[in-house]
Amino acid sequence: MTRLTSLACLALPLALAAAAGCSVKDPLFCDATHPCTDPALAYCDTTGAYAPDHIANTCIASPFDAAPICTPGAFDRCDGDTLYRCDATGYAYEPVTCELGCSAAAGACRLCTPSSTACTNGTVASCDANGDVVSSKACPLGCFQDQPRCTDVDPSNGLAPYLDLTTAVGVDLDLTDGAIIDTSTGAIKNGDGSSVVVTNTLIAAPANGVPIRVFIVKSAHLRNVRFESTARPAPAFALVADGAISVAGSLDATGYIGTAPGVMAAGPCTGSSGTYINEPNNRTYVMGCGGGGYATSGGAGGGINNLGGGAGGAAGQAFVNPSLTPLRGGCDGAGYGDGAESGGGAIQFVSRTRIDLGAAATINANGNGGAAPQQTQGGGGSGGGILLEAPEVSLAAGAALVANGGGGASTDNGGSAGLVAAMGAPGGACAVQTSRCGAGGVGASANAGPGVGGSADYTNATNAYVTAGGGGGSVGYVRVNTSTATYTKASDVIESPAPSTGTLKTR
Repeated sequence: MTRLTSLACLALPLALAAAAGCSVKDPLFCDATHPCTDPALAYCDTTGAYAPDHIANTCIASPFDAAPICTPGAFDRCDGDTLYRCDATGYAYEPVTCELGCSAAAGACRLCTPSSTACTNGTVASCDANGDVVSSKACPLGCFQDQPRCTDVDPSNGLAPYLDLTTAVGVDLDLTDGAIIDTSTGAIKNGDGSSVVVTNTLIAAPANGVPIRVFIVKSAHLRNVRFESTARPAPAFALVADGAISVAGSLDATGYIGTAPGVMAAGPCTGSSGTYINEPNNRTYVMGCGGGGYATSGGAGGGINNLGGGAGGAAGQAFVNPSLTPLRGGCDGAGYGDGAESGGGAIQFVSRTRIDLGAAATINANGNGGAAPQQTQGGGGSGGGILLEAPEVSLAAGAALVANGGGGASTDNGGSAGLVAAMGAPGGACAVQTSRCGAGGVGASANAGPGVGGSADYTNATNAYVTAGGGGGSVGYVRVNTSTATYTKASDVIESPAPSTGTLKTR
């Protein structure tokens, strides 16, 4: 295509310009001083990215009004060591610098030389003696600096050795609705009751942490799955995969007694029981129990006003752990003889490629609500911990990541378990609201902290039964580590508490 090289020629009539040796102006030429005049070709492509002949300063139809000019990802041409391919829109060509040169015959960058293995342009490949590629693998995190291999994920909590086993001993795990995982034994039953054999190992608890049951797979697709452990407290749950991990239903690690993996059943983060006092004339006073702490302290149990020694149970203390290293679940709220009210579980996913939560999929590590049998105004359990680590993480419409606290109990009603919402779980209400009954405190969520148990008033009346409410549980932690410290999510995704993010560690 001819281009004018002298602006002086523009002032000459066409015949004189030709006679003077000037090049005739190309009607498709455009620049800052020569706009496109044809309404059908009104877009000036100054770089040549959209023009079929790749010539800069060409008038073309607006690329997004016209049909695509190429097939996304398709090879176009080699220009020295630069490969041009159709971009993701189909309306332009993008350059790729080929580290080992561009092969027009292969329509791709050269990946390796004869009888060698190399990692170039985000792909590790091996070539035979003829230079033909015999194996290749894309590297989501790019090539390692000085070795012919992909840069690898370095998971939190010491899981790298188990990620390294995924290609050798891992299986493609596909769990159907109703599947059950026992982190105490490592047993898995699918939705139809059949056993699923997955290589797994138990890691001892680190300081301030819990044991972790690590399941080793090639890839994983999970539908509606719950945890039922034969021992309490049960180890935390970790899943490491060479390929993608996807969730299409609800992964239920909520704090029901005996089921939550990785719950903290002892220590300063657990709530304390209130006091139970009997006085003459059949007067009974029951102080509320404290809620479990985690990201914050829990809610204290309610007390009995004007009664010496009538303070409620202390709240569980906070444990600062936004990175979820060590991995641990929620902390128990206190109960009386009926046992503690369980915190939410601990979940860690690690993938070398990506983690996807499908539409309306949920990872639920909420704490349980306080129980309310006779003589028990239990404190709510705190939310647990959810840790997702992969080069890419995506949350589809309606998906949820929740680690909310449970509500405290009153003497008449138990508190609600944490909600799949960014709002607090209600505490137990009194059947009849009087000065002798305190309501349970609300469980914490992304929007508010845990509530203190409601107090009640001392009375010297005969046959009095006076009870204060249990405190609500704290929220836990949600953490997402990716290659860019960002992840994609739909506008209606539920996240409570709000996740923290980090850059994926590599090795």
